[in-house]
Order: sequence, then structure tokens, then C-alpha cells
Amino acid sequence: GHVILGLCTLQMACSERYCGRVQWYDVEEGYGFIACVAVHQVFRRDVHLKRQAVGKLGLCRGSEVSFLLKSNLAGEPEAHDVQDATGSTPPTSLAGDRLALNPYATASGAIILLGLRLGPDGKAEPPLLRRAVKAAQLQEATGLPVILSGADVAAAGVPEAEIMKKLLVEHGVPPQQLILDDHAMTTVENFLYGIAIARSLGAQILHVVTSRWHMPRALYLLQAVLVFQGLSEALQVQACPSPCPPDPNHLEEEERLLLSRSTRHLARYGIAPLSQASLEQTVSEIRCLASAGT
Repeated sequence: GHVILGLCTLQMACSERYCGRVQWYDVEEGYGFIACVAVHQVFRRDVHLKRQAVGKLGLCRGSEVSFLLKSNLAGEPEAHDVQDATGSTPPTSLAGDRLALNPYATASGAIILLGLRLGPDGKAEPPLLRRAVKAAQLQEATGLPVILSGADVAAAGVPEAEIMKKLLVEHGVPPQQLILDDHAMTTVENFLYGIAIARSLGAQILHVVTSRWHMPRALYLLQAVLVFQGLSEALQVQACPSPCPPDPNHLEEEERLLLSRSTRHLARYGIAPLSQASLEQTVSEIRCLASAGT
């Protein structure tokens, strides 16, 4: 029923514009998702967003956009001819013509690099190495300070933040641009402590660096923390996922953790989970990543 209805909807949608909000969009990778209620009711998933549909439009999480709806090769909804639906300039467009050269340019921002459990020898695993490379590239492009967030979750004798500092310095990031948070044991704590640091720096945009497969759950938890702290409007979020090879196991684990642990980890700090619709959207994003093979 959904497949037939979906195909009919897409065929009828060629000239009709839909409206939605950007869930996340990585400018360098040219990939993200748009949340659209009308599309989600039919497909139970968000809309794929790719660079060729965006052009020079500046996007960040929460940007209101309109788009034409078409089907990709997998028969899933994909946005085309994406346009600003608000008439206002998104936060990441404040740099004007510089946007094409430096899409992350901002007058006041910070980068947060989320840690990952170290190996038993205290060394970074490949996903964390890729996150570090992404953060170093982003720091070089923006000049923004980097918050390194991660405690010694693996009990390896060294906190993740220290290992990340070493990696970023090796990639040319000035040590004075690195701020260590070696207390965060969970993703919720990454953001509780990281937001406090970012706010102390006067940041208005927080660039979140983590693995692509971790990004949907991370943004769900971040939004819950921002709502709890009353900062949803004061602190804009830009997702900057590091690339990762296809691994269905990672995505299955992310969905399991989202459904089984997120509420408990939030409740530990008196933070309410987001709505059921937000939870379902996040699950949909994780499944979209799995179907896209990223």
C-alpha cells in the first residue's frame, strides 16, 4: 500500500512544492535530510537532501525550505530545487559571497568533537580518527575553537579528550584552540558540558562533529538538552558528520540505543525526551542512512 501510494504521490508532486525543515545538512559532504510532515505521512521517512538540489543556499538545522519532490533510484523521496521558505537569511549565510568559499563562516561559533570509546590499548579506533580529521579540517576552514568532549569511558587510563587533542595537534590545529572536557561519559553529558563551554565562549552556532551513523541520535539528544535549557533559539546547530564506510551493525546499534537508553540518560538530569514524532523522525533518519549505504 505504501509503495503504490508513494509512487503515485511522487508522480503527482513534480510541479507541487512541499515545505519542511532541515534536520541536518553537511555542506562539505553535500548530504542531509529534510523533515516534511506530508511526505512522512506517506513514506514514514524524511526527504533526502543533496548538494545539487541546494546550490548556493546556506542551510543549517532548522532552516525552513520549500522543494520539489522526486524519487531517487531506491524509490525514496528526494528533494529537488530547494529554496528558502522563510524569506530570511539562514544563519550560515551571514558571510554573503564568502559562503561559497567558507560555508561554515560565522562571527561567533564553536566546534564540538564528540569522543568515542577507546580501544583497550588506549588508542583511537578508526571512527574516532575520521572524526578528528573532520574536526581539524573544519577548524582550519573556520578558525573556531574546538571543544573536545570525552572521558575515559573504556577505563583505558586516558580520557578520550586527551587522545583527540593529540590527534588534532598532529593535524595542525593550534593547541590554544582546543578546549578539553574530559568528564563527559555519555552523549547527553557531551552536550550538557559542551553547551556550557560554548556559551562561555559567546558561541551562537555549534558545529557538531561525529560519525554520520551517530549524527541522528546525537542531534535528537542535543535538541532535548537545548529545549530543557531554553536555548533552542539562542544556539543554532550545524551538523558536520565525518564520512564512514557502510556498516549496518552501527546503524542497528544506534537505533537500539536511541529507543532503549536515550530517555534514561536524559531523565538522569531531569530532561524530558522530545515528542514521539521527533523520536520517530530520528528512527527514520537512521533507517534512511542504512538504505542509502552511508
